[in-house]
Amino acid sequence: GDANDDAVLDLVNLDAANLIISDTSGEAVALVDIDGTGQDSLTITLDDWNADTAGDLEVTDVDALTLTARTTTTVSGVTSAITMTTIDDVTADSVETLNVTLAAVGKAAYSAAFTVDDISADTADSMSFSAGTYTTLAIGAVTNTGANVDALTLTASDDSNLNIESIVMTGADVPVATIAVGIGAQLENASNAPLTITADTITATTITVGAAAEFRANLDFGGTTTLTASSGSTVDIDALSQDAETGSFTLSGRGTLTNDIAVDGTTTLKMSGWTDANSTDFIIDGSASEKL
Repeated sequence: GDANDDAVLDLVNLDAANLIISDTSGEAVALVDIDGTGQDSLTITLDDWNADTAGDLEVTDVDALTLTARTTTTVSGVTSAITMTTIDDVTADSVETLNVTLAAVGKAAYSAAFTVDDISADTADSMSFSAGTYTTLAIGAVTNTGANVDALTLTASDDSNLNIESIVMTGADVPVATIAVGIGAQLENASNAPLTITADTITATTITVGAAAEFRANLDFGGTTTLTASSGSTVDIDALSQDAETGSFTLSGRGTLTNDIAVDGTTTLKMSGWTDANSTDFIIDGSASEKL
């Protein structure tokens, strides 16, 4: 086959609700370009699509896009894991709803991973990213410049890893964000450091961190944020709020909290309901904050 990654798979006026893209030829692909017909939804499943064939994905004229990958394959009654699925940049600037997900697998031996480079979804009013149990979903930078996001959902199920470099919702005043980190799960960037979530404001953000889970994020937005954590968890938040925005952050539960937090904007920080596993002092840097 041709080893050069210059092939283009172009699907025009695709009137379908489901599409499976499989790696059968071993050919390298530079771009998969999908043009829908304005259908309500399209689910794209990548089947053993890996780094040798991965290219960019562009989707237009679809209202709701779900991007996922197969996690197991069964041949002659024997089930084995598809351990790695990879795709390069995803551009879905005309979709209204974006879901990137990897379904749970039945046991740790089937552990599966799905890696996506950067994602652009400039007109999406709802974005959801979720990793199922015993899976890893790794995503680079997510950008949305449309300033019209209504909802953001991040879900790391029990014993999963949801790694996202950053989520930037330029100029957005988001009504609601829901972040759930299950028991023993991790939600952070791929370097085990805080992912950055940026918006003007998120009116109501609810964060739950399960037992023995890890949540690492910089919350670069105003609005009301409530975080509840369970025993054995790790909460690493290096920065709160955004310059010129008003925010309130309430932390409750039990776990280990990073002991150095930079607070910006006009921010109210409430920690009276928090029990920390360590006895170290907290350093709250409010030099850029008008209220603390």
